[in-house]
Amino acid sequence: MSLEKLQPLRDARAIAALLRDVWQFGPADVRCFALQQRLLALRYVLKELTLCAEGLVLRKHGALQGVVLTASPQCRLPLGVRVCCILWRAACSLGLALLGHRFKYDYGNFEAIAQAKASTAWQYERQRAGQVLLLALHPSCHGHGLGRLLLQAGFERLSARGCRCAFLFTDSFCNFSFYDACGMTRAVDIVVPGRFGPRSEDHLAVRFLVYTQDLNLAVS
Repeated sequence: MSLEKLQPLRDARAIAALLRDVWQFGPADVRCFALQQRLLALRYVLKELTLCAEGLVLRKHGALQGVVLTASPQCRLPLGVRVCCILWRAACSLGLALLGHRFKYDYGNFEAIAQAKASTAWQYERQRAGQVLLLALHPSCHGHGLGRLLLQAGFERLSARGCRCAFLFTDSFCNFSFYDACGMTRAVDIVVPGRFGPRSEDHLAVRFLVYTQDLNLAVS
């Protein structure tokens, strides 16, 4: 395994493929599911890349196995990279529109509503806080301390950029107990409704959580 610097335009599709192995992007029993899943995953990754400052990827024999993306105040990827990501994201949205986005998966809207609600319940110093935007590890790599390695590497990059604390958003679709095990502080734990498919049973109440970390304690 090797930990390498993110190459955003080169790695975007590989990160999207990783997310498809980690997350379920809507119900699988619908027409054109595979194509819609690829477009949704890539669109999500491109959104995170437009927000991030830098990232690290974990590779095994050249194949991407894990990723951590971080964001810090007043620091972004180069403008040209962000413009490319915005254009690619628009192309993904157009493709989804042409397909009819049949399973009505709307995680983006859920995430925006949940983050807005969480921000009313939690206050932080924006100029001194960095964010872990995305942390993902292929299931075949679980149980070897690699998730902790990625998270710690993200903390170290944020600390190097002058951040004093880190935070991240997660939900009950994810193994959020991992962050408890890593010693992070659970600052917000709320329930938010979301629409994750076309059927009535796809309208779910999901736990949305904010975790924080004092970087002075995490980085020695």
